[in-house]
Amino acid sequence: MFNARLCYTKTADMAQGATIGHVITVIDSSAKLTNLRRAYIDISRASQHVMILTDNEKGLMKSWLNHTDQHRSAIETIHQTHYPTERHFTTPDTPQENPKYQRHGKFTPSLYARDLARQLTPYTESLAMTLLGQPNPLTSDKDYLTFGQEQSPITVSLTGEYRGYFRDRATGNKGHAINLIMMSQNITFKEAVNLAEQMLTNPDNFNLIENKQHDKHLNTLPKQVRELKQRAITYFNSGKDIKDTPANRYLNHHTFHDIDTHSQLRYHDAVYSPETQSPHPALLAGLTNNKGELEAVEITYLTKTGELANLNTTKRVMGNTSGHGIVLNEGADSTISVIAIGLENGVSLMGVNNHDINIIAVNNAHDLRVLDTRHLREQIIIMANQSQLPHQALIEDITHKLVEQGHNISIITETIAGLSPQEMGVIISDNVNEEIKALKGDNAHSTTTIDQLAREITESTEINPHDINTANDTLEKNEVSAAKEIENSQADNALSQYELSQTRKDKETKHEYNLENELDINTPLL
Repeated sequence: MFNARLCYTKTADMAQGATIGHVITVIDSSAKLTNLRRAYIDISRASQHVMILTDNEKGLMKSWLNHTDQHRSAIETIHQTHYPTERHFTTPDTPQENPKYQRHGKFTPSLYARDLARQLTPYTESLAMTLLGQPNPLTSDKDYLTFGQEQSPITVSLTGEYRGYFRDRATGNKGHAINLIMMSQNITFKEAVNLAEQMLTNPDNFNLIENKQHDKHLNTLPKQVRELKQRAITYFNSGKDIKDTPANRYLNHHTFHDIDTHSQLRYHDAVYSPETQSPHPALLAGLTNNKGELEAVEITYLTKTGELANLNTTKRVMGNTSGHGIVLNEGADSTISVIAIGLENGVSLMGVNNHDINIIAVNNAHDLRVLDTRHLREQIIIMANQSQLPHQALIEDITHKLVEQGHNISIITETIAGLSPQEMGVIISDNVNEEIKALKGDNAHSTTTIDQLAREITESTEINPHDINTANDTLEKNEVSAAKEIENSQADNALSQYELSQTRKDKETKHEYNLENELDINTPLL
């Protein structure tokens, strides 16, 4: 029987640096502080033998894999260093065990299916012909394979980011390779996933041939998109500054922000609308790539008085939209970026951008799935009204994608509930500023206090020795003591201010220790 002595019981944090012959570590599989870093500390303390006691072995493994603790250093934050998901165990994963396909520690079939579809993309041409037969040579081209009747064909994209995606113009069905397998073979999702696994395991058995030009095709814009991009650039370049235009009046009225000029905003008095087959005045917002080059334009159709045009579709995007956004402010703050769903939300925040935050606007929530986030800060705040993020699945999908890329995410939404767009923009902007204040508050206060302390410690004042001697001769003994007390009081005050600024952080650290201590207390002695 082994008797544990309380004096030799430590938390993982307290045990760092220690080396002990025999270690028994007790780990709660579902505790928030259970992660791989603490597991390493626990196990590596032992020089001869280690034993792990837990309530759930599989749950513990999942916690180790899914509770990340990779906080960035200051240099990594500045350089936007991103470390992909690391593989910690050498045993082969089943899809259900692979953290790549998990959300909140649970297997998500849609993530797995999407990855299978991605792996099938290099086989796009042969896969399409295996499933659909021979393409129509009269209507197929470099960008699309077409199958079936000319009036209602099935098209499969060959170039661009949607390489491998299909659209059935007769039924409206569309999607990636898994959807194509389901539709063409008339089978269930599970059966399609199983068939895709077989295809990837033995492609020769299904006459699948990898296209050696796959990467080139993936990075080639389809002809139609190239033409639309050129038209968008022409519209934008032929537009003019928004000052004293209907676009100026529209933004001022819809955002309560008096914006007269911006490099990514233009006004054009005659932009073609397919709906009316006639030109309309329009606000143009430029979508740029990470080099600052124009890729697409968001068009907001207006009346000559600055109201939204009476059209079913008042907004449309023209050009290469994939991965690109409207850069409204390249802020000096190095820690936080705001992504506004909707140009108007982003412009509203510009009017109250108290912290000079980086602001990017996108046309809709789905654009966040493909937005290039390499130039964004580590902390991302997404601002939107409730109708722009209607589905929890979409929110989880966006969050998963951004977290996977190394970002921390906050989402600020509000319901319209009879409010005008202007009032909604103001409310959401205020909430975003509150979130920014909360994220920055502690660090900013600590930094200011530390700087003040450093100045008071390092500042030196040149004093003439003659003045010192003269002062000593004229001061009484108790006056000298009083002066020393004042000097000491000033130093104590500076230190007190610094210690006060750390109180909040100390409480948070103590809270973490208390959580671990609860584990120690609730575990019976062995």
